[in-house]
Amino acid sequence: QLNFFEKIKILWSAPITKFYTNFVCYIVFLCFFTLAVIWPSCGNLRLDFFVWFCAASITFENMRVTYEKYCSRSSLPLRRSILEIIVQIIFLALFLGFRIVGLWYFGTCQIVASKAIIGVGLIYYYYRLLFIFLPINSKLGPLMIRLRYMITDDFFTFLQLFLIFMISSGVAITAVVYPHHSLNLDLFSKAFLSRGFMALFSSDMADLKQQQRGPCSINATIQTEREYACLRLSNGPSFKYDNPDAYEQYGIPSRNCNQTSWIAWFLLIQYFFLAKRFLTSLLVAMFGLTGARVQSQSQQIWLYNRYEILMEYAKRPRLPPPFIVISYIIMLITSCSSRCLLKLKEHTDKKNYSTIQTLTQSIPTAKNNDAKTDEFKNTSNEVIQNRSIFQRLFSCEPCQKVIENHKNKINADKHNWKNDETNVYWKYQAKEFYAKTQEADKVQEKSKNLSKRTINMQKDIDILRKSLRHVSDRVLTSEKLLIDSQILLEKIHSIIKQEDKSLPIYPKFIHILSRESPYIYTNEARFPITERHIPWKVSFDLYDPTVISLPKQHDCFQDSERLFVEPDLAIEPSVTTMTDITTPLIDYKWNQVVESQLPDGKKIIIDRTTWIVTSEDKTSSFYRLDNQLSIPLNPMGRTGVRGRGALIRWGPNKSIIAVITRWKKHHDQFTVIDGQRILETLVFKDKYTNDWKLPEAKILGIESRYGAICRSFHELAFKDNDSEHSFSFEENDMIKYFESFARVSISTFETTGFESHMAYQGYIDDLRNTDNAWVETEIWNFHYDSNIPFPNLRQDGVAIWKDVTNNFRGFLIQTSMLREITRIHQAFFK
Repeated sequence: QLNFFEKIKILWSAPITKFYTNFVCYIVFLCFFTLAVIWPSCGNLRLDFFVWFCAASITFENMRVTYEKYCSRSSLPLRRSILEIIVQIIFLALFLGFRIVGLWYFGTCQIVASKAIIGVGLIYYYYRLLFIFLPINSKLGPLMIRLRYMITDDFFTFLQLFLIFMISSGVAITAVVYPHHSLNLDLFSKAFLSRGFMALFSSDMADLKQQQRGPCSINATIQTEREYACLRLSNGPSFKYDNPDAYEQYGIPSRNCNQTSWIAWFLLIQYFFLAKRFLTSLLVAMFGLTGARVQSQSQQIWLYNRYEILMEYAKRPRLPPPFIVISYIIMLITSCSSRCLLKLKEHTDKKNYSTIQTLTQSIPTAKNNDAKTDEFKNTSNEVIQNRSIFQRLFSCEPCQKVIENHKNKINADKHNWKNDETNVYWKYQAKEFYAKTQEADKVQEKSKNLSKRTINMQKDIDILRKSLRHVSDRVLTSEKLLIDSQILLEKIHSIIKQEDKSLPIYPKFIHILSRESPYIYTNEARFPITERHIPWKVSFDLYDPTVISLPKQHDCFQDSERLFVEPDLAIEPSVTTMTDITTPLIDYKWNQVVESQLPDGKKIIIDRTTWIVTSEDKTSSFYRLDNQLSIPLNPMGRTGVRGRGALIRWGPNKSIIAVITRWKKHHDQFTVIDGQRILETLVFKDKYTNDWKLPEAKILGIESRYGAICRSFHELAFKDNDSEHSFSFEENDMIKYFESFARVSISTFETTGFESHMAYQGYIDDLRNTDNAWVETEIWNFHYDSNIPFPNLRQDGVAIWKDVTNNFRGFLIQTSMLREITRIHQAFFK
C-alpha cells in the first residue's frame, strides 16, 4: 500500500505528466517570447534575459537527452536532434550578441537586426510545437505524418518544376521590359525575385502598362545612326554599355527605362497560366494522391512516434524548463553524494578484505606463544569495531537505495540490448499481437460453444415465431418500396430510350404511364408491377390489383360522352391469367364490330376490334379474354388496375388525332437551324385542364372516325358548334376537307402545297389504361407548305401555332409522334 506522498511522487514521475507540464511551460515561454519580440525599440532587458535563459535551458536539456541516447547506443536517429541543437545554439549566440549584449552594453544600435533575429527565432520556436508536442494528438499526429510525406515527396518535386518556369519566364519578361538595363544585381533581382517569384503573390504590372522613365526605343533618323547604333552603345568591341551620352543621342534618357509591348504581356500570361493554374492544380492533385497513399501507414507511424516521445519523457527530470535547473542541481548533489558513498564503501570493503586475509594467514594455534594470541585478539576487535561503524552508515535507507541503484545499473549495462527502446517497442507489439491471437482463440472457442447451444434452442422456436411475423411484415414493406424504386428507374430508363426512337418501334417501350400510381382521378394506388412481370405469359401468383370502374356521373367524362359510358361488370378479385378466346358474355361481342342501340333509340356501331398488329404479318390480332370472367385483357400486359377505369368502354377505346403542321417563317423566310427547317403545329387549349393538346376525336360509333375528327377540328378551330359535316366521312373526304384550307382563295382551286400521311395506328400508353380497358389511336399528319392556311382561325387564344421541337410539352406519345412527323418531313427536332 502506498501513502499519499508516494502516490503524488509516482504521478509526478509519470511520462504523460512530464509531457503535459513541459507543454504548459513551453506555452508560457512562447507567451513571454512573443511579448519580448513585440516590445518597442530596444526591448526589456530583464524580459530578454529571462527568455534567453528559458531557451538556453531547453537547448541544454536537448543536449543532455541526445547525449544519453548516444551513450545508450540507441538505434533511434540522432540527426534531427543534433541539427536542432546546432540551430538553437546559433540562435542563442545571436540573441545574446545582438539583443542583450550588443544593444545594452556596446550600443551598436542594431535594433532592426536584433528584432529580425528574435523574430525568426520566435517563428522557429512556434513551428517547433508541430514536431515536439502536437504529434501526440490523435488527429494532428497522423495529419503531421501525411504533411511530412507531402512536403518531402510532392512539394520538392513542385519546386523543381516551378524553378524551370520561374527562371525562364522571369528572365524573358525582364529582358523585354528593360532592354537597356545595366547588368547589375538590381537586374537579377527584377528577373528572379520581382518578376519571377513575387509575381505569384502580387500583381504589380505598372511597368508593363506605361513607360515610367521616358522613352526606351532607339530614335535614329539617319541611316548611318541606325547602322552603327550597337557599336556606339557598346563602346565598340569592349561591350561596355556605360556611355550615357550615347543613349541620350538616341533619345533614351535613362538606361533603366521600361518598354511596353504586347510580347511582354504574352510572356506574362503564359507564365501565370503555367505557374498559377497548371502547377498549382498539379500540386493539389499530388497532395491528394499522397494523402490517400499514406493514409493507412500514418496511423502506425504516429503510434510509434507517440511511443518514442513518451519513452523520451520517461527519462527526463520531473521539472520542466526553466525550472529544470533545480532538477540539475539536485541531480548534481545526488550524483556527487552517491559517488562519494560508493567510493567510501569500495575503500572500506578493500580494507576489511585485506585485514581479514592477513589475519587468516597468521592465525595462531593454542600451542604457540600467548603474546601473538593477544595481538590477534586486539586486531580482530579493531576490525569488528571499524566494521560496526561503517555498517551503521551503509545500513541507512538512503545509502541502501544508492547501493541498490548502482547494482541495478551494472546489471542493466550487461543486458543493455534487452532494454533498447526499439526492442522494447517491438516487444510490446509482439505482446499485443499475442494478446490478439489469444483473444481470437477465445472467440473461436466461444463460437463452438454457441454452435452446441443452438441444438437446445429448438425449444424456443415457438417464442420466436411471433417476432418472425413482424420481421416478415417489414420485409414485405421493404419489398414494396424496392419494387416502387425499380418501377421509377424503369420509367427513367424508358424516357431516355424514347428520346431517339421513331413511332413504329414505340410500343416496345410501353406501360410507363399505364403503371403510374395512383390511378388518375382517384387516390387508389396501382399494384406495383415491374417490367419483368408485365407480360401475361409470365406467372405472377401474388398479383392482386385494385378494381376501378368510374361511373358515368364522374367529372372525367364530358356531357356528350356520358351516354356512351358502359356499365360496370362487377368484377370480383381473382387471379387474371392468359387464355385463348372463349365464349363471350351475352351482351358483349369481343373482337367484333357490332351494331347497338342507345336508350334514346339511336343506332351506333361499336368497334371492339383492335388496331394492334402482329410483328410477323402486320395484320390485326385478337386480344385475349380472362378465362373466368370472359372480359378483355390488355394485349400489352398488366397495368396494376383492373376494371374499366376512367375509359368509356371495355376493351379498346379508339380515337383519332390530327397533327396539322406548316413551315415556320420569319420575314417571309424559312426559319432554319443546323440546315433544317422548323415545323409549326396547330394546338388548342383544353378547357378542362388548360393544357395545350392536339385536335382529337373519340370514336363513339354515331359517326365515322374521319367525320368525327373533321367535326372536332371545325369546332375547335373556328368555334363552330353547328357543323354540318357528314357523319359518314371516309378517308378521302377527310383528306379533301383539310386540303381545302390549302387553297389561296375560295374562288380558285390553286393550292399552296399540301401533304397528308397516316403516321401511326395502334396502342397508346395512357394514364387511364387498365388490365381490361386501353386506348388505341390513329394519328394523321396534314402538312401545308404555306403559312397562310386557316384564314378564319379563332383569335381568342385557344388556338395557336407552336414550334415542333423536343421541348413540346405533352404526353410521351405526343413527343414520339411529333418526332416521327419531323423525321418524315426532314425537319429540325432537338
